[in-house]
Amino acid sequence: MSERARRNLFRVLLAAEMLVYLGWQLSHLEGFQWSTDEGIYLMRVRLMQQGYALYRDIWTDQLPGLIELLRVVFALCGTSVAVGRAVIVLVSMFGLLGTAALARQLSGRIGALLVVPFLALAPNFFWLSRAMVSPDLPSISLGIVGLVMMGHYVRGHRTCWLIASGVACAAGIYIKATAILAIAPAGVWLIADWYRAPERDIRGLLRGAGLWGGALVLPFALALSFHDLPALWDQFVGTQVASSQMKLKIGPHAVKI
Repeated sequence: MSERARRNLFRVLLAAEMLVYLGWQLSHLEGFQWSTDEGIYLMRVRLMQQGYALYRDIWTDQLPGLIELLRVVFALCGTSVAVGRAVIVLVSMFGLLGTAALARQLSGRIGALLVVPFLALAPNFFWLSRAMVSPDLPSISLGIVGLVMMGHYVRGHRTCWLIASGVACAAGIYIKATAILAIAPAGVWLIADWYRAPERDIRGLLRGAGLWGGALVLPFALALSFHDLPALWDQFVGTQVASSQMKLKIGPHAVKI
């Protein structure tokens, strides 16, 4: 079999895996087994639809990304539990596809095809990927997309991939700080690429880090600027400190996800 045929077969098999994943998850969006958290997210969105402002009028100890995403999708597709869960399924699919892309770079096509069912059937991923319980999985999924884009940049050094990586990481951390689990390796990958270069041009490293960091920080800061920042600080950071959770549970989340 030629290399082109093997490449095309890999793409077909990967697409088939994604379709099976989507078909199963999107056909199992009913039920009320996700405790009270989903109701809290839905009520926050419902209050925003009625004109109340997040943080100023609506209390939440989470960053605004997931709530705002649900609000936009509800405006387009209607407000329902099933629609909200479908949003989580679709965002999680990007994380699944991104993980396959990373596996493709590290262990080849077979590894990429194997990692999809293993991850999709992992208990925490399986149920978190179709529940509005926690923003952890959507956050890390977008962070993984940013990590994949960093890999594309390292291979070809095209600036568009570097900027796209920063924007994807910004979207992930705007949902929840859990995206740091993918952002940190992306930064290390950028530095390692510079270190392996025949000529270690520190100005090139600073330029790349500046572009990536700017693409990450500026959209994140701009999006937050539309909110009541003192109230956001009190509710998000203040609650974490008061409950002794300022460590953000990075270790437990890394094991869980």
